[in-house]
Amino acid sequence: MIWLRNLKKVKEELRNERWPRSAQEGFYTGTVLMAHALEEIRKNIKARMLGASDKRIELEFSRMLIRFNKMDARWIKRYKLDYEKIKNK
Repeated sequence: MIWLRNLKKVKEELRNERWPRSAQEGFYTGTVLMAHALEEIRKNIKARMLGASDKRIELEFSRMLIRFNKMDARWIKRYKLDYEKIKNK
């Protein structure tokens, strides 16, 4: 475990990190990060599809979000089943 060797660095980074003081602040920060991530995905699609129209880029963006949603649903289903197995032991 590489991070274990650098535990002092990890602890220092965590101490220097500014954590949200309230749920509202945490929610706002998460929303800002999500908006930034979505914008980066759009930029990435635009860079890969040179000369594509805005409509085509938005279509590809929607397709990518649908794929993410399906992956998320599979992940939730899988780990929910694992949780049920542990809970019922």
